[in-house]
This record gives sequence, C-alpha cells and structure tokens, in this order.
Amino acid sequence: MRVSIITLLVAVFWTPLASAETQEQMAKKLLSADEPTGLKLVGSWSKYRSREDKKINWALTQALVMGTHDSVAEASLELLARKRVKNPTKIADSYLIHRSPQVRIAAHKLHYAYHPKDKPTSIATGLRDKNKTVRDWAIGEVVADKMRSHFSLLYKLLEKGSEEAADALVTLGDLSVARNTFALRATAPGNLVAKVIGGILGKTSLIDQKTSVTLVRFLGRTPGDAALAQLEAYIAKTPATPPTLSRREAVEFAKALKEKK
Repeated sequence: MRVSIITLLVAVFWTPLASAETQEQMAKKLLSADEPTGLKLVGSWSKYRSREDKKINWALTQALVMGTHDSVAEASLELLARKRVKNPTKIADSYLIHRSPQVRIAAHKLHYAYHPKDKPTSIATGLRDKNKTVRDWAIGEVVADKMRSHFSLLYKLLEKGSEEAADALVTLGDLSVARNTFALRATAPGNLVAKVIGGILGKTSLIDQKTSVTLVRFLGRTPGDAALAQLEAYIAKTPATPPTLSRREAVEFAKALKEKK
C-alpha cells in the first residue's frame, strides 16, 4: 500500500502538541474540571508528543495527590503507566486502597508497569480484594501469565464459590489441580468441584487413559447432580467402541449416582 508524502507530513507535523501552558496550568485545569471534561482532557494528553510527557506526568501526579473524580483518577493512572517519565508509584500505591475497584486495578497496573517483579505480589493482593471486579481481574492475570504459584489463592476462592476461579483452574489445570480440587469436595461447592474436575477430564485428548480413569473416579466420588452431569457429558463424547476403562467406569459411576437420587 503506497502512502503519499502529504499523508506522512500530516502524521509527523500534525501530531497533537501540548499548548504553551505550564505544567502548573495544566494541573490546575485538570483539578478544576468536571468529570466529563477531565476525562476528555486526559484523553487528549495521551495523544501528545513524547516531549510533553514531563509536563503531563507532573500535572497528572498533582491531580492524583490533590484528589480527583474516580474515573479521571483511573484514566490518569493508566496514562502514567504508558508515559513512563518519572516513577510515580509512591502516589499510585496510595490508590491501591481507593474506594473504586477500577481505580485500584489501575493503581496495580501502574505499580507493576514500573516494577515488573512486583506483578505476582500485585496479583495476589488483587485475588484477596473484597471486591469481585478486582478479584476477577486478578484471576484473568493469573490465567494470562500462567501463575501456578497463585493456585492456592484460586482454591480459596473456589471454596467461596467463585465461578471465575473454577474456570481458571480448568484452563490451567492438570491432574494435580484435579486432585487438589477433589480434596476440597467437603468445603467447596460441589458443582464447582465437579466443574473443575470435569473440565480437566474434557481435555483428555491431551492426556493418557490412566489420568482419565483417575479423573472419572474423582467425579464418581463427588456427590451431587453436577458430578453426574459431567460424567454423562464424558460418556456422550467418548466412543463406545473400543470400550476404554475410563468410559466403562464413567458408566458405572453415573449409574450409581442416579440410583442415589
């Protein structure tokens, strides 16, 4: 695709520039703005050339120190994470306990943008947050980064009834995860225990028959309709011939669970 010289010149010379305002004037404008105006202002600053970053960083930092609307604080923290001029994490860390879940998430992101080694700690804090939005964000990060070191926190969330934790354990899970989940059958919701074990069993194309048998037995010893449903789903999708041990046992366990109903 050919790009004209005029297009290139526009891209180079029409890149938004900050006005002749000082950093103090920029901060004052942001602090005095209502919420929609403040969001628009931060959005416009995100498009300025890098040579304006120091002024933008200072203005955003001052607004965060003085306090601003929740959505503006969130946008400011996110922009600071991208501008990367001066380390603002001391200010960002004060927002880790902010009343807004979205602001707390943005503060975590800003912190580990400057301190990547702290990301596991930030995510662990997020998993312990009292707000579901923050916890679910942290669970997503565990899956994205395959943080197996955080599985113990996922198990705790599973015990509290977190569907998202169950999904994460299925995504990252293997036989050891299924075994640990099975051990929680007396304390975690039965439907979630069955969901995790059944979900891992559903990936049997990637594992051996011996593992499949073990997972079927876990399900067979998990009480409740959810375990029965998982066994029936496994039976339905596996070929009847040639008969495998895992399928035969699944049929037997499903029959036994039906008789207990």
